[in-house]
Formats: sequence, C-alpha cells, structure tokens
Amino acid sequence: MVAAPKAAKILRYRRDPLAFIGDLKIPGADGPELFRKIWAGFQTEMFSKAAPCLVDLSKGRRPQWRGFWLERTKGASKDTDVACLLLWLLMFTECPLLIELGADKQEQAMETHKAIQQILHLNLWLARYFKPTKDRIVCTRTQSTCQFIATQETAAHGSRPNVTVCNELSHVSSVQFMETMMDNATKMPGNFAIIATNAGTRNTWQWNWRETYHQSKRWWFQKVIQIAPWLDRDDIKEAELRNSTSRFLRLWHGVWSSGGGDALDAEDIGAAIRLRGPMLPEQILGANPRWYFTAAIDAGVRHDHAALIVLGVQPGIDRVRLARCQSWAPGPDGRVDLSLLKRAVIKAHADFNLVACNFDPNQMEWMAQELETEIGLFMNPIPFTGPNCNQMARDLLTAFRGRQIDLYPDEQLVADLKSLTIVERKWGHKLEAPSSEETGHADRAIALAIDLPQALHLSRMEPPEKALAEPMRLRA
Repeated sequence: MVAAPKAAKILRYRRDPLAFIGDLKIPGADGPELFRKIWAGFQTEMFSKAAPCLVDLSKGRRPQWRGFWLERTKGASKDTDVACLLLWLLMFTECPLLIELGADKQEQAMETHKAIQQILHLNLWLARYFKPTKDRIVCTRTQSTCQFIATQETAAHGSRPNVTVCNELSHVSSVQFMETMMDNATKMPGNFAIIATNAGTRNTWQWNWRETYHQSKRWWFQKVIQIAPWLDRDDIKEAELRNSTSRFLRLWHGVWSSGGGDALDAEDIGAAIRLRGPMLPEQILGANPRWYFTAAIDAGVRHDHAALIVLGVQPGIDRVRLARCQSWAPGPDGRVDLSLLKRAVIKAHADFNLVACNFDPNQMEWMAQELETEIGLFMNPIPFTGPNCNQMARDLLTAFRGRQIDLYPDEQLVADLKSLTIVERKWGHKLEAPSSEETGHADRAIALAIDLPQALHLSRMEPPEKALAEPMRLRA
C-alpha cells in the first residue's frame, strides 16, 4: 500500500496548486521524475498564472482570467500540463465540477486522458481517488468529472461545464463543434476555458480565434516558439530533413503557415517540373537501360473525381519520371464514368507495358478483376492501412525533397500537390487533402502517392530483369 502524503502536505496542496503539481511524478526523458525538478520556464510561468484561477474555481468563484490560450511547439508538454491542472481541480474542488475536453478525433481527445492515467500510475496515492473509464475520469472524493468528447460525437448544447478545454485546435476540422463547446462555456458565468494548440494555418477560423484571444485583455496568452529542452537535438535535425520547410517551422518553431498544404514546399514542387509533356511510347524504344512503368488509380466514390498516374523508371537510376497523368470529373449524376477510366488503363498498358497497376481495393476491386482477366495486367491492391499510408507520405516527401522525381507542367497535378497536408497518427503519417466539387480531393496527387513506393523500389533495383518482373507488394 502506497502511503499518502501527510495531512499537512495535503492541506498545502489544497491551498497551493503549484506545490501539488511540482510534487507530482511525471514521465521524463530518462524515466519518472518529480515535475519541479525538470519543468521548463514556460511551464512554471503558466502554472503560476493558472494557480489562482484553479483556487477560485475550486471555491465556486469567477476566476481572474476568462481563459488561457496555450500555443506551443510540438512535444512541449501541452497534454501533460493540462492534465496536471485538471487533476488538481478534480481532486481539491469544494463542489463537484464538470470539465469538458473536446478535440477533432477521439484519439486526439484521449491524449490528455492518457496523460492523466500516466500521472495516476506514477502517483498511486492519488490514483485511489480516481475512476477512469473509456470517455471520462471521475474523482470519487469530490464527484467531479472530466468528460472527453470528439467531433465524431455531438457536443451537447445543453451541457453546463465549469471548465472547457479545446485541445489541438489547429487540427480541428469542425468549427461548429468548437463553437458549441465555447457557447456552452459562455453561458456559465464562472467558466474557465483552456485552448491548447500548435501553430496552424493563417486565414482560417483557428487563426481568427487566435487573433481574437491574443488581443483580449480577459485571456492570458502564451506562445512558446522554442523547441522543448528535453527533446533530442539529433531527432529534431532528422525531423527537419523529413518534413517540408513550412511544416517543420510550424510544428517545431511555432510559425503559422501562409495557407494551403504543408506536405510539400512550393520550391520542391517547382524544381520537379523539368519535362515538356507526357512520354510517348516511341520515346522508350531502344532505351538503355530500358524503361519500366507502373500505374496507380485513385477512383473516388460518388461526387468525387478519379485519376490515373503512370510513372516510368530505369533500374539503377534513382529517378522517377511522370509519364502520363489523367483525371475524370463526375457527370451530371454525380458519378465518374468508370468505363473511361478502364479504357485509359488498357491504353496505358498497351503503350507502356505496365509492370503493375496499384489501386485501393476499397474503391474498385471489381474493375481490377476485369482488367487482370481481359489484358493480363497485374493489379496490385494497396489498402490504406497505417503502414501503407505512412510509406506513401514518406516516399512522397523523399522524392520531392531529394529531387528524385521529374514532372511535366500538369496544372491540376501541381495544384493537387500544393493542397496536400500531412497529419500525424499514432502509426506514422498520412496525406490528406481538401475536397471540392470542382477539383475532387487532390486525386492526381493521391494517385501519384499510391504509385511512388513501387516506382522508387524499381528504380533502385539493378538488373537482371528477372528481379523486375515481380512487383513489390506493400503490406496489407
């Protein structure tokens, strides 16, 4: 049985949130540490400003600040710090509180939930007073509750939260969801709000919120632009190499991007445009080393576009060339005429003798079976699993940043590439793009990303041709 702190220390914790937080064991870079031994200046600054607000909330009084805007670089302890604030409130309030924490997706909402559970695991005397469940954490001592909600759920218009936390605001896709959360906060005169976020994109609703709260005298605004001192500098150098410049500056130096996608830099896209136009079948005759071609299809669902990309490589030459790029918009019925796509694949195979055609099996399994039967083309299913999405994102960045890809000036492909964003998931990274009726969801760029892993694989292989005859299969 873990001994609880003595009564005098508990009384001190009740009066002084900073003392409580400083004595918590938290996960450190080299194992569990007392927080006060490792916290950075920007953390103590925030905790010192927050402590009087927490005491006011615990006594049912209106806090001196309406809310906190916490804008920090990646890895700068937003979730752990917010978790510590919430733990003190849940443990030492004199009347039951309702805390609502909302984020874009359930996995983001649960990051603070996980941080709380980690702290409880390291502070077992405290854990005995808490009951974590799937979507909430309840303090059995005070009957206060912290509820975790995400945009996939409905933010209740009738809720009456005492504390509102909007987590990872720059990643939230639904402004209506966050508006509902903040409207619920507004109707509670003593509500205290925390908005925690990385830097995002200018000229968005998140940027507008930032400017509003930055200028407000009722909100305490913190912007941390330095890299957290506990992060390994060699790891940061690797992050700089694998990210676009705008994404690196946004995540690790707090620079809000100018807009559009942040997966690729415009400079890298521009440097790739070296060709005059698509490849012609006669251009590949007699080439030494010979050319090999792969294709990829991004066939959208209803009210979306479809695209076909063909890439050419010469084994032993670590470069990829765009040979053909086509896309189709939906017709009046909102559907793409897939017979046009099928004929385009047949023609591409006739022109380039494709090694394989890569496709998402969730979109066009039936057409793949027809093409294999009718023309003997190997159709390679690439399910959008975590490992495959991570490889697509990594190879796209590698090809453009390493100047390993040659494009011709296809206006729509360039626009699609510029619109791509890269998001982090627990299994790695994923490419995403906005969707519109006019341009689809960056179909040409997504098809290129689907095709690149296999094209790069072939380009790095040396003959014999026997080795080239077996296409690389990505992990299902």
